[in-house]
Amino acid sequence: SCNNTNNTKKSVKTKSKATSKITYVKESNGNSLVKIKLNDNIDACYTFNVTTDKVFTVKRDFKYKTKNNGEKSILLSDKDYKEITDLVNNTKDFLDSDDNPTDKEFYFDITTIRGEKYTDLTYGDYFRAGYDQILTKLIKLSPIKIVDTYNGKITVDYEDNFYVEDKDKNKNIDYNYDKKTKTLSFTGTGKMEDYEYAPPWQDMEYDCTPENVVVNDGITRICKDAFSADSDGNSGEPRYYFYLTKSIKIPESVTEIGDCAFYYCHNLQSIKLPKKLNKIGERAFEECKSIKTLTIPDGVTKIKEYTFRGCEKLEEVKLGKNITIIDWGAFSDTNLKLVKLQPALKKIGFMAFASCKQLKEINIPEGLQYIDDFAFIYCGLTSVTIPKSVTHIGYEAFGYKWDDKMKAFGPDKTFIIKGYKGSEAERYAKANGFSFIAV
Repeated sequence: SCNNTNNTKKSVKTKSKATSKITYVKESNGNSLVKIKLNDNIDACYTFNVTTDKVFTVKRDFKYKTKNNGEKSILLSDKDYKEITDLVNNTKDFLDSDDNPTDKEFYFDITTIRGEKYTDLTYGDYFRAGYDQILTKLIKLSPIKIVDTYNGKITVDYEDNFYVEDKDKNKNIDYNYDKKTKTLSFTGTGKMEDYEYAPPWQDMEYDCTPENVVVNDGITRICKDAFSADSDGNSGEPRYYFYLTKSIKIPESVTEIGDCAFYYCHNLQSIKLPKKLNKIGERAFEECKSIKTLTIPDGVTKIKEYTFRGCEKLEEVKLGKNITIIDWGAFSDTNLKLVKLQPALKKIGFMAFASCKQLKEINIPEGLQYIDDFAFIYCGLTSVTIPKSVTHIGYEAFGYKWDDKMKAFGPDKTFIIKGYKGSEAERYAKANGFSFIAV
């Protein structure tokens, strides 16, 4: 599912490999503006302390090691200090009136997402305002390298559009919901910027169940998660109102669609993309289960990760002539029967057309160079012609499918590969035991 789409003001303690306990310290308590303790996979403890005279101190203590402990300090710039101060003040305002900031503790997850080294910070299902943003900022500024038990550096990948700024976002764009027609409409000019939390129209009253969405001319960008109907990870039920949306009108002025913009809009039956569109975000139409046909404008040069994955009724796609990359899982788990790959295409990514069981034939254009692992696994193809320009065919890219009972999968020994002698096509055919016909 798309990250950070379920935003709540609820603080929840969850079990994970590593948790950090964050304690707010009043400015009047000594000279600390904010003090945070981070327990790194139980092995190391970091204490971040920002004082009112702009000194930022980081102390590291290893529980089971004697080396690499230490403490360093830096003087924060006016800009960094003001940003942290704003975040702290916003966090104080965020707390309910009955809460005492000196006693309140917040917990959140730090999880590994690639191998056994921390390369990102994620915060689980519940996304806390304020404290996580402060910690993110402090880790970025830390004069001490933050390590985990596996000695992998912890880094952060956050956008700098913090919650304190969300209230000032998109002042040039208005929205209105008509209960009679069940239509949510947007007017204004310019780009619809991304929100750190859910867009404000996602938090409207519960009788807002738009069947129609109209974005009027003048708006040039649809923001991230704009109409996402992301499902709950536990129940599988949709979280947001756009699960019921049947039609979305996008004006010709729109040139960009953000990540997860229409994610999980199960009932969206069709959509016309504007001719000047040049960018479609990751997972933008993932799980739009009712769309049957699509035309991608010529301005789009890349189909990003999982853009149309799970569009199970999608039968036909007309690709723009300037698309050079079809990335990870872009059309996987769809009902594609017809798709024409254009000559500009250079790369077909990992599992790009995986589980397209109705896809009986595919044209591989001259000029294509790279076909990644599992690109056409579990497809309905019985043969493929591969041009000389292809220099890489990945693991089980063609000719592998599950049996009729869907209990097992393996190579289809009747699969035929056509290509040039001495080419990558011939190498792949021989390596996998497929018939090869020279062209």
